[in-house]
Amino acid sequence: GDNIGLLLGAKGKEVREGVMAKCKLEVVQDTKDVRIRGTEADVVEAVASVTAFLENNYTVNYEVAEEDKKMLLQGGGESVVKVLSRRGVEVQLRRDSNDVRIRGKKAAVEEALAELKKAIFGGDGVEVTDVPVGDDFKGALIGKGGANIKDIEVKHGVKVQVLDSSGCFRLRGAGDAVKAATRVIESTILNQKITRMVDLSDKTADKAVKALGHKGVLAKRLLARGVAPKLQKAEDGSAPKVRLKGFPKDVAEGERFIKEFTGEVFSMKLEMDAKQISRAGGSDSPHWLDITDQTGAKVEFTSDGIVLKGVKKQVADAVTRADAFLTFALGREMARVELPVQAVAFAFSPFDLVEMERESGCRLQKDYFTSCLRIRGEDVAKAEELVEEKMKVWTKSHFAMPVPPWATSLVLGRKGETINAIRDETGVEIDLDSEANTITLHGETESIAKAKAAIETIIEENKVFVEEIELPEDSKGSFIGKGGANIKVMQDGLEGVAFELGSSGASVRV
Repeated sequence: GDNIGLLLGAKGKEVREGVMAKCKLEVVQDTKDVRIRGTEADVVEAVASVTAFLENNYTVNYEVAEEDKKMLLQGGGESVVKVLSRRGVEVQLRRDSNDVRIRGKKAAVEEALAELKKAIFGGDGVEVTDVPVGDDFKGALIGKGGANIKDIEVKHGVKVQVLDSSGCFRLRGAGDAVKAATRVIESTILNQKITRMVDLSDKTADKAVKALGHKGVLAKRLLARGVAPKLQKAEDGSAPKVRLKGFPKDVAEGERFIKEFTGEVFSMKLEMDAKQISRAGGSDSPHWLDITDQTGAKVEFTSDGIVLKGVKKQVADAVTRADAFLTFALGREMARVELPVQAVAFAFSPFDLVEMERESGCRLQKDYFTSCLRIRGEDVAKAEELVEEKMKVWTKSHFAMPVPPWATSLVLGRKGETINAIRDETGVEIDLDSEANTITLHGETESIAKAKAAIETIIEENKVFVEEIELPEDSKGSFIGKGGANIKVMQDGLEGVAFELGSSGASVRV
């Protein structure tokens, strides 16, 4: 059909007129053949002319995805379409469909089609990788007028395509170049602070609000992880929301803290690449349906991993079962290294992970929930060696110290100012666990000593002024006074002394 149209159209005009000058040319409608009538010599000449025309205009229509159609035009004079056209073929993107039409000599067309498929899917030295980006970072990575993307393309020799449908950047190029560009994008994401809103339900809002207030247990836990929480009241009187600000991994962990604390549904993502996801089956495959039946957790497949949703116990059970299945399904392409909770938090900084990924060629994911480090890639053994080496160094460079319950808020400071100042001054990572009343320091021996001294000074300078006094049951009211009037009188009359009621109202802190 295309060949008939080609011969009878504008492109075949010259050949058609040459044939019709000596012969009669007609189309057989049933078979779409061309019938030529004339003298034997003229017919032979006409057949040769038409055959040569068709051989030089061999045509293939290849359907591509809408997002790939846009990619083929990117790059101006060096776009895929322009590059293919220089191979002696005519390349046309049809407006009425997602077809790419390639026309020319058969050998050249087939060669161009192979190059087109390689540009889209990779192969023969060309790698195609989708890097999850998300809306939080897309603008910063693209840059003004696409400047940042152009910079990545020039420095690493790759093509970068923004996939709006999946929130990914698709990288195309030589394997090493794609890996290097991927690391640049991931490092940029790790260094970008984000803001995320976490919804609270009417049922759990009061509990969460109290825990997120000044000196609240959840506020302390979040600030100790480097996440700044802020309550935002809803104008319509519905449950408030919590705004979390910090680095991506920390914010994700902060969101999990809140969901775990309130007993609401939260999620855990097992990060995987597209090939591994396809090998893991789908959420409706028997393995995953069985995990849902056994645990009650919901399983969702995304472009960059498998998400497990439910309450704490459900997700914990589902993660254990999922790890077991994936280890079987993916073999040595996935490993799980169990670590102490403190090591998950502080032994591996985002920059450490990027460097270890670069050296091993694997992807590493912190999992605070089950206290492990997940590794996926072709050389898992190399990544495991790097983790082991890092742990040997880390175990020699951390120190745990007890802290009195009353001193945790003093060490933390308003909005984490005090603890962050110690971090900045000493370069030590500090984990304040207000539930266990411990502080863990991570860093060089000399720096740990300085941080320890700073914390001990805070405790020493304040402890002589702090005393917890139990209130007899029958004297609470008279001591406090109406609306706290008696406490206010005492506080006004005693300069430099503060009174604070215990959370249960059964004691007062002076």
